[in-house]
Amino acid sequence: MADIDRLTQKITAARNRLLDTIEELTAEQMAQSPNEGWSIREILHHLAIGEEANVELAERALAGNPVAMDDFDMDAWNIEQVAQRAHRPAAEAIEELHRVREKTLTTLQSLSDKNLAATLDHPGWGEMTIEQLFRALGTHDLLHRRDILKRIDRFRAL
Repeated sequence: MADIDRLTQKITAARNRLLDTIEELTAEQMAQSPNEGWSIREILHHLAIGEEANVELAERALAGNPVAMDDFDMDAWNIEQVAQRAHRPAAEAIEELHRVREKTLTTLQSLSDKNLAATLDHPGWGEMTIEQLFRALGTHDLLHRRDILKRIDRFRAL
């Protein structure tokens, strides 16, 4: 159980760093689109969508019902999913991040060491353990936090 507790702490710390980064931003700032890429609001939607999908992949793999996607294009899927929510406000994305993370932590706390060691064939990342998938959630938050910091630097420079 100690591994699950450490993993929970790591992904919680990563999410808190992300949320602290956007804490004082206005809705208008989060909606600003850079010349290339997503706005901060869209990045937040992307993180919620991705986490929910990844936890579902883990749950399905553990239930013996893995997702098979031979010709899966993760970039195209991400673009399509974010486009469907792009009009929604940043506050909704933040609420979704909280809701999805609560479910993620509930799922994580229910896992055994055997579950964490189980493997799945992730449609975008290839073969990995369930533990690696959950670790990737924290890494994903921190990678996109860097993207958010770049956008903040850009509009502060204006």
